[in-house]
Amino acid sequence: MNILSIDTAGPHLSVAIAKDENIIARYKSKSERSHSDMLAPSVDKLLKKVKLKPRDLDLYAVSIGPGSFTGLRIGVAFIKGMNLFTEKPVVCVPTLDALADLVKADVVCPVVDAKRQNVYTAIYKNGKMVLNYSVIPIAEALEKLKKEASVTFTGDGIDVYKREIVKALGKKAKFTKIELWYTEADNIAKIGFRMYNKNQGVVRDLSQLEPMYLYPRDIQCVRRQQR
Repeated sequence: MNILSIDTAGPHLSVAIAKDENIIARYKSKSERSHSDMLAPSVDKLLKKVKLKPRDLDLYAVSIGPGSFTGLRIGVAFIKGMNLFTEKPVVCVPTLDALADLVKADVVCPVVDAKRQNVYTAIYKNGKMVLNYSVIPIAEALEKLKKEASVTFTGDGIDVYKREIVKALGKKAKFTKIELWYTEADNIAKIGFRMYNKNQGVVRDLSQLEPMYLYPRDIQCVRRQQR
């Protein structure tokens, strides 16, 4: 299965092409805010590199947020445009799921800065979601984690709220390296392939393809209760 995967949820544009779960080509921008200018050219370049045409693609996987409002709209609009010509299925991969998938720990809490002392977050325990996708004050998120023996945090919210997290949880709080704070098309493709095989998050009607904004209101393409 040939998969085109894009991630525009964060500051850097990321694109990948995979055969099943094997990444065969990738692109990541070195600068921020280049999504609208570089998305189409980067996809075209990768397709030529692996000698594929758009009609050879079998599946699209897209990170649908929460994340950058503008970036998410650009990514979803691009996939909709591609789909008009190829009519291939799209898998919507929640960004928080993708962040958590990069972490090997019993309890994982991705925190993405949503400004005004709020975070986009969810809580995963032993691979299962125990707090659904939310935008809540960081203090509320930490209150839900006080009974856990250890919690691993990931996401750019660490840069903003690390002091408050440590104050609330002390040594129980663990933190990933900055390299894992943002999702990339590589893991979006791999998760998308697994989701497709489980018939999770698959969109065939383009009218149902929307970013997951969460803030200020819930707009969700898919709600998943477990990974």
